[in-house]
Amino acid sequence: MQARLFAAALLPSLFLAACGGGSNSPRAVDTPVATNNDGSPVTGIITARFDPSNGVVPNPTNLLLSGTTDLTVNIPVPDPTDFSNPRVAINALDGFGTVSPMSTGFSVPIKPSSVSAGSSVRVFQVTLTGPGGGVTGITNELQPNVEYVTALPSS
Repeated sequence: MQARLFAAALLPSLFLAACGGGSNSPRAVDTPVATNNDGSPVTGIITARFDPSNGVVPNPTNLLLSGTTDLTVNIPVPDPTDFSNPRVAINALDGFGTVSPMSTGFSVPIKPSSVSAGSSVRVFQVTLTGPGGGVTGITNELQPNVEYVTALPSS
């Protein structure tokens, strides 16, 4: 009986000893400073413009489906019965077209040479929590120049 008690007390000790400080995992290393093509350090960061409270969002955006019960676009309008307002008419649309262009803005002008389908621009099919909801998973990556292309508008 005492041998069993000793074994019962020893077994957890062995498991805890196996959790010692040694590790085969690589250690964290300092991240090198980001550099430009000429070797100079990056001093500015380009960010996508996104400010929903001021209407600065990509187009189309699932945010405009938020609150819908019938999958129609749901743009906030002062008077939903004012049919002279084009946004009221847009609210009758069932979502967005699958072949219409997508657009977004950035904090600074984008160099055309930096826009490359499948490299600097990647598009994914995703699953959502519901209309206007958040992304819950990635289904697959779309094929560049087959399922989508990239372009910058002429200025």
